Amino acid sequence: VWALLSQGAAVKEQRHLYAALIFSIMLFGLGGILGLFIAESSTLITAHYHGSIVAVTMAFMAMTYYWLPAFGFATPNLKWARIQVYAYAIGQIMHIVGLAWGGGHGMKRKVVGTTQDIGVQAMISPQDLVGVGGVIAVLSGILFAVVVLPVMIKGRKVKSEVEAS
Repeated sequence: VWALLSQGAAVKEQRHLYAALIFSIMLFGLGGILGLFIAESSTLITAHYHGSIVAVTMAFMAMTYYWLPAFGFATPNLKWARIQVYAYAIGQIMHIVGLAWGGGHGMKRKVVGTTQDIGVQAMISPQDLVGVGGVIAVLSGILFAVVVLPVMIKGRKVKSEVEAS
C-alpha cells in the first residue's frame, strides 16, 4: 500500500492499481462514516455494509490485476482494466449514495416489492441512484471477468517468453 501511495500514478502501467487503491480506501471510509449515522432499520445499514464490502472487493480486484503478471501470466488489457476500475467505483458510489439518501429519509430495508413514498420530490430519486449505480457496478463486474479470464485461460508464459520480454 505504501509503495503505491508513495509513487503515485506516475507509472502508466499501474494507474488502474493506484485508482483502485484510492477508491478502495475512499469506499471503506464512506462505509465507516455511514455506519456512524445508523439509528433505525433503514437502507442506511445497507449503504454502510456495501461501502465496507465493496472496498474489500475492489482491493481484491486490484490484487488480481497486480499478481497475474507477477505469477507469469500476461498483463491484462490496461485500457479495459482502467475502465473497469473507474466504472465499478462510480457505480458503487452511486449505489451507496442512493441507499444512504433513501435511508436518511426513512426508506426501509428488506421490503422488496412494496411502494415506499419517502417524500423525496426530486428529478432523481434515491431509488434511481441505487438502480443505475447497481447496473453500472454489475456491468463492470462482468467486465472484470472479461478482462481477467482470457489471461487466466491462456495460461502462464513459458520460460522463453518471460526471458524475451
